[in-house]
Amino acid sequence: MADPAESTRETPAPRVVLITGGSKGIGRGIAIQLARAGYRVAATHRSGDVPEGVLGVRCDVTDPGEVEAAFRQVEAALAGGPHADDSRWLACALLHDIGKLAAGLGIPGRVLATLVGRATDGAVGDWEEYQGLRRRIALYLRHPEFGADMIQLAGGRVEVAHWARAHHDRARLDPSLLPASVVSALVAADND
Repeated sequence: MADPAESTRETPAPRVVLITGGSKGIGRGIAIQLARAGYRVAATHRSGDVPEGVLGVRCDVTDPGEVEAAFRQVEAALAGGPHADDSRWLACALLHDIGKLAAGLGIPGRVLATLVGRATDGAVGDWEEYQGLRRRIALYLRHPEFGADMIQLAGGRVEVAHWARAHHDRARLDPSLLPASVVSALVAADND
């Protein structure tokens, strides 16, 4: 006989994934694999068709207006939830790592900075005094602070700046600014 508690447990909602360039090449392959794995997948494209079972969203990713419209379309079609129509949370998801720009590192440099940060437990603060790669690594490792400052200086919302500053240190999160369900969704979406 089945355990009655089993039937009342909620099953977690599948994650929603947005792939850019999902009509061909690597983007298409990733979209297919994630859809097969049970993810709710949307893919942007400018031409061509996206794979079956994937929500196709026409979008030129170089146009900020089209990008915003694409996020809204994916959110409405796949995300749902009580906070889905609140633009603050979308801004948190999109801008939380903006401070990484201050370091001016490409992908190999970001990988190196991440490895250095983990190997030194982030104890490279004095590297900011140097020039070149050492300084860039130190700046990269402080990206939450720089990102929050950038968002505040640009007149961004307090919740977005708060998430940028605290997203790697959950103990710093203020529950009055970010509902627990929003934090859970943002944490699930942030894989670094």
